[in-house]
Amino acid sequence: MRAPIIAAAPLLHEIQRSLDLSSAEAGLLTTLPVLCFGAFSPLAPLLARRWSMELLIFASTAVLVVAIVCGSCRRRRCCSAHATAGIAIAIGNVLLPALIKRDFPKNGAR
Repeated sequence: MRAPIIAAAPLLHEIQRSLDLSSAEAGLLTTLPVLCFGAFSPLAPLLARRWSMELLIFASTAVLVVAIVCGSCRRRRCCSAHATAGIAIAIGNVLLPALIKRDFPKNGAR
């Protein structure tokens, strides 16, 4: 799930040039998702207690797709799309391994 965030780093100069971003804005673009990972990962188990893991994984994947599409729009600043992607990835990264371990306990122990 981290591919949309990792893919931005090699293209950062091109993104910075095409969106006319300052160095600080470009740095923020790569920092926001990581901050979201740290801030929103602890919320995933709390949300999973309220709703099912399957529903949250589906929702986080759907939000990630929307964030990727919105972030690829060249007319808008994409910091909010990267932050939204960071939140979706944070939730998915916590819940997906737990779901796999729950549903496939023998295969996950290798």
